[in-house]
This record gives sequence, structure tokens and C-alpha cells, in this order.
Amino acid sequence: MNSRTATIASGVLFAVLLLAATSILQGSALPFLDSGDELAQGFADDRDAILAGAQLGVLAAAALVWLAVQLRRSFGDNGGSYGTAMIAGGTFAAAALATGLSVYASGALRAEEDGSLSPEAAATISDIGGVIIGGAAMVGMGVLVLAFGLAAARTAWRVPVWFGWVSVVLGVALFALPINYLGLFAVPVWAVIASVLLATGERASPAAAR
Repeated sequence: MNSRTATIASGVLFAVLLLAATSILQGSALPFLDSGDELAQGFADDRDAILAGAQLGVLAAAALVWLAVQLRRSFGDNGGSYGTAMIAGGTFAAAALATGLSVYASGALRAEEDGSLSPEAAATISDIGGVIIGGAAMVGMGVLVLAFGLAAARTAWRVPVWFGWVSVVLGVALFALPINYLGLFAVPVWAVIASVLLATGERASPAAAR
């Protein structure tokens, strides 16, 4: 597999896995429940869906690291310090995403039988998992997307300058709770577009980068 094919594959794989995980978890009752009693019952009723979604999400986290590496490699020396930020942001986001989803999975495993997970424990598990994903994983993705955008806007390296600035806006938005949860849908779409543009585009003229 050559480098350009690997770049596209990393973006598509990450997008497919994260969108599938998000869709499965959104299909469970958990996102719509508030009280500890409802959450405890939700963990028990939707145990298989939560475990499946969490497993796909952990795989998406691994694919995110691959994506960050491929984006950094595609820029080469042209990315400068932004390339390092891409790796750092992607790795941090992947670790936080895997951790947050593992917390959710622990609730599903504990709720194998009705009544085995207390309402207090269910609420705590839900809150911790949600905060790790929204407050940490999305911020890490924001660093990745923002660094990519700044590198693209500065160098016009295979990527249109306008997409670089769109990436900057998206990256900044991913720092803001609670709207950054939309990143679970927006970042996969961005990843596919960014990877395809970076893999298939050509170096723009110096004037285009100004």
C-alpha cells in the first residue's frame, strides 16, 4: 500500500468505525435518560448494543492514531510544528475516546442482570464516560483538526487554502462544550475529505498560500 492510498484508507476506516459506533450508541436508550434508575435499567436493557458500540469506538480510536500519523507524514517537513501537534492531538483524542467508551462498557458489563448496577453507580459511570469523551476526546480531535488547518492554510500543501480555514473553524469549535459532541459526526466527515484531498491534491503555487 503506497502512502497516498494509506492516507485515504486511514480516513475512511476511522470515519466508518466512529460513525458506526456513534450510531449504535445513539440507538440505545442511554443518551435520552437522566435519572440513575433509568440509566441503570438502560445499561441492562441495551447491554449488547453498548458493548458493540464501545468496541467499534475503541477500534475507531486506534484508526485515529493511524490517521494522525498519515496526515503528518503526508505534509512531511512542510507541516513543521503543526505536524507534531497533529500526532499529539490524535493520540490524546484516541486515548480519551477509548477510555470514555471503556467506562460505558464497564457499566454494561456490570448490568448483566437487572438490579446488579445501582442507580448511583449508573449515573456516575454515565457522567464520567460522557465527560471524558466530550471534555477530553473532542478537545484532542480539535487539536488535530486545528493543526491540520493551520498547516494547510500556511502551506497550501495539496489541500485548498479554504479547506484549511474550514478546518481551523471546526478545530476551534471542538473545544467548546457541549456543542463539541457534534464532532462525533463532523470529524469523521472531515477526516474523509481531508485524507482524500491530501492524498490526491498537488502542491499549490506560493501565491495560493498567501
